[in-house]
Amino acid sequence: MKLFNLRKPEQRKLLLLVICVAVFILLICVIAFTARTVSKKKADKIAGCSFSTSGFSDITDIKCLNEQLAVYTDSRGKKGIMLLDGTITEKADEESITAVSDKWRSVKIIARGPRSEYPLLVDPDTGKILKKQYHGPVTPEKKVYWDEKQNRLVGKEGKTVSPVNAAEFMLDEGLYPVKNSAGEKGAFGYVSESLSLKLSFTYEAASDFSEELAAARKDGKWGYIDESGMPVIPFEFDPPGGETVCSFRNGLAPVGKDGRAGIINRSGDTVVSFNFDTILQGRNGVYIARKNGAWGILTVNEDLFNAENTTLSSPEETAPASAGSYKVRTAGSPLNLRSAPDVSSDVLARIPDGSTVEVDKISSGWAHVTFRSLSGYVSADYIIKEEATSQQITEQE
Repeated sequence: MKLFNLRKPEQRKLLLLVICVAVFILLICVIAFTARTVSKKKADKIAGCSFSTSGFSDITDIKCLNEQLAVYTDSRGKKGIMLLDGTITEKADEESITAVSDKWRSVKIIARGPRSEYPLLVDPDTGKILKKQYHGPVTPEKKVYWDEKQNRLVGKEGKTVSPVNAAEFMLDEGLYPVKNSAGEKGAFGYVSESLSLKLSFTYEAASDFSEELAAARKDGKWGYIDESGMPVIPFEFDPPGGETVCSFRNGLAPVGKDGRAGIINRSGDTVVSFNFDTILQGRNGVYIARKNGAWGILTVNEDLFNAENTTLSSPEETAPASAGSYKVRTAGSPLNLRSAPDVSSDVLARIPDGSTVEVDKISSGWAHVTFRSLSGYVSADYIIKEEATSQQITEQE
């Protein structure tokens, strides 16, 4: 029995109507699918990133080992190594993989597996397990810290304390974080490559400088300072899932806030919203991240970072807008000249109201000034540029 008899005109009309309706429904479905795809792409662009969990379904945890390697754990509890862009360099076959302090500024990455009698060394650059077995100790040879009585860096082995020389480390030019105690308590400051103290011990924790900024912690919160100790990004962040906030790479850094992780730029602006569980250190806009319990790769849109322009403007380029002569205006009280841009730092001098100071730069509410033969920091709220002062007098006259 035929459903349609095409010899009858009314049957042909009915068949044509059915075909038209089917084509119309199909067209509506195509339009709806296209609109949803375009809308999703637009949403990704607005969010400033994309996130993919492809290839991460069997991974239960990931932690950073150094600035370019991470250790991952699979559903069996076995450990492997991956680069920070998600590329796996060692399959998950080991019982444990850890970064162990060897001496100040030096660590070894060690893998312990069921097939090796001794721990195995890992190449810290490639993330590949070396065939050479590791027999050495897994504790630091020396606990290096700043001895404030001797005013120098020292190393402690057991009960013996001895001076540390710069020749032991051959550091590049720059600043390096050190602690002022061999124990758990203590504060962090920074020394130069010659191991002379450059920034006083005012931080609860501190990290290396990268792209002219370093992460430091005060009052339980993390921020970023420049090499003068001036806070460039306020102390208002938490770690984005680990123990510390991350260094800047390509102008971006993952940070935490209110229990969530996001990414900021060097101006402190939010580039990726705080809607991730964890974001690890990354490079070239690619990060390992966790969202809603699932691990994956977070890729930041290229227009939000510049891989080639990774340094801040020099002080000479940023200073002219704020540099110059200023008058102290404190309604009669002296203004404290401090050793660091912090109200808890040492007072170097008390500047009388009405005095003139020379300002190098102003940042985050603090001005770096020279008063007579002393240099330090004052609150920018209590100084007025002399040009502005002259203008005020003219207007009053």
